Amino acid sequence: LTYLQYQALTPQVLVSRLANSHHHLLACRVAQYNGIGIERVLHHWAKMKIFKGDGFQDQDLCDAIVAKLRTCHGSSVASVASYAFQRNRKKLAAMLLEFETRVSKQVPLLLEIGELQRAIDKAIESGDGDLVYYTLFYVKQRISLQEFLSIVNHRPQASSLFIS
Repeated sequence: LTYLQYQALTPQVLVSRLANSHHHLLACRVAQYNGIGIERVLHHWAKMKIFKGDGFQDQDLCDAIVAKLRTCHGSSVASVASYAFQRNRKKLAAMLLEFETRVSKQVPLLLEIGELQRAIDKAIESGDGDLVYYTLFYVKQRISLQEFLSIVNHRPQASSLFIS
């Protein structure tokens, strides 16, 4: 790569191309040198790690991904968890969501992967009334009325919102 080619590409494009070529470490180093955030590179790395599998157990893979993503402050794990679910790694997706700091991103994905009770609990813990209502109505549409009432009756905060 010549300097003229580098200037024509721009550092952002070079970093993207390196990541797409699976040269994640080099992409991170180029991004850091140019003052570009490495979050996109790390997300690409995590998704490729899930795609390849490499014989890792879900817990080991989760630990590796979370350790890398923690180096990027404020990085969301939700897109990686969503990708894991798309690749039929439901358990890994649920484990990754435990490390998502934004409940507004965590709850919809929990609902999508079928973790309905955990989604309700997380929504209630957040204190966001709109999120609790959204979660309750989503769950109500997906399960029988008897199951729904059983879930809601065990959670006083949810039942008070739903009844009022």
